[in-house]
Amino acid sequence: MNLAVTYEGWQMECCGIPFKIGDNIEWTVEKIDNDESDLLIRDKINYVENHHPGGVDENNISLLYGKVKSIKLVYKTFKPDKRDSIVNVPDKSMIIESTKASKDNLDINEYEFCEFIVNIENAKFSTLPKKDFISIFTY
Repeated sequence: MNLAVTYEGWQMECCGIPFKIGDNIEWTVEKIDNDESDLLIRDKINYVENHHPGGVDENNISLLYGKVKSIKLVYKTFKPDKRDSIVNVPDKSMIIESTKASKDNLDINEYEFCEFIVNIENAKFSTLPKKDFISIFTY
């Protein structure tokens, strides 16, 4: 099975492990509904990589195993939300194909680096036992 995973930039910057096309991965992922993925991005996103405990539904977490098939770097511009000028919402996006995901993704002009879209091939899942759920998110 092939699927797409969002790997948020802040997760990589904080404590992510850089990866490249062809690498085998083992990630903790949370299933997301397609309507939760950014409408500016055309890929169907199935999961979001998440290795931080905040806001995680333990019933919606799995271990994902697979091989990195492709990596896209997602950059966005933002504008004030029409309903709340304090909040910024995505305005435009730019997607660049890459061979690697690293911690050093710089903004490009007015576009801010936001996330990676990673296509995984030969994806397999393993349920995360409750005891492991707690330990995997322990710093």
